[in-house]
Amino acid sequence: ELLAVSLAVADLLVASRGLAPVVPAELFARAPAACRVIDDDGGAGSRVWVDTTRTGRGTLRSPPRTPLEAARALRDGLVGYTALDCGLSLLPHRDTEAVATLGATAFRVLTETAPAREQAMLLGAAGVRYVVTHRTLDGPWWTEIASLPGSWRRPQRIYRNRLALPRIRFVPRAITALDDDAFRRAVARGPLDLFARAIVLTDAAAEPVATVAAPAGAPPARVEVVEDRATRLVVQVDTPHDGWLVVADTLGPGWRATRDGEPATVRTALRAFRAVTVPAGRHEVVFTYDPFRIRAGR
Repeated sequence: ELLAVSLAVADLLVASRGLAPVVPAELFARAPAACRVIDDDGGAGSRVWVDTTRTGRGTLRSPPRTPLEAARALRDGLVGYTALDCGLSLLPHRDTEAVATLGATAFRVLTETAPAREQAMLLGAAGVRYVVTHRTLDGPWWTEIASLPGSWRRPQRIYRNRLALPRIRFVPRAITALDDDAFRRAVARGPLDLFARAIVLTDAAAEPVATVAAPAGAPPARVEVVEDRATRLVVQVDTPHDGWLVVADTLGPGWRATRDGEPATVRTALRAFRAVTVPAGRHEVVFTYDPFRIRAGR
């Protein structure tokens, strides 16, 4: 037994040099340059998309020679969870998909493969305010705020997305798209501000869908976030007309909602996010996450 334990410990020590190398604490003393640029732009805590597509991901001029160099490259590139310690929210993100639903992966794939205009719209609908990439983004919806040379073959570019919307918002209209082709058509045919006025529902729920725009001249709805935690979200909505409360956070098993204390159906929006109907008037919508309900089959 002692031999087996010794071999296991030795194996972990050897493997950890490559899989989880120990790096000096000073590596984390200074935020990556991209984080500092975003912070200086007033984007502290913003949602960011790190472009990992074939044309967008970064390539180092020379391969790292030590675990420290490798860790620094990952951190400077905002790869993995390295952006979380400087207060950014990464979405869409491959690492978080490991603990999310297939809808999160579907949204990322649809976003990565969309034409430039639709890509900006989808990222904006997800609340993504900044994009970090190594390619040039064209279109009036992008504002380049930095180009960082660093140790990359191509500079690391940071863009502000002019189509970025609030993560939690109210829209008067919903469109149903039950497959990816219908989803792509709905986005391609819509105006640039489509997701400021509507949401695309991508489930097959039987609940009727509102398809008319808000009355002309109607004042905008007021949305107030009362509580915002990982497992509980409380939102008060005051609206002169019927519509939808949209939350650009992943919807998965275990999420439930109530409207004024009564159960409300949570619909799937944009393949990955949450939406609940809200009639005219003042209402409180509460989202709660309870993974134990899944185990109990409720």
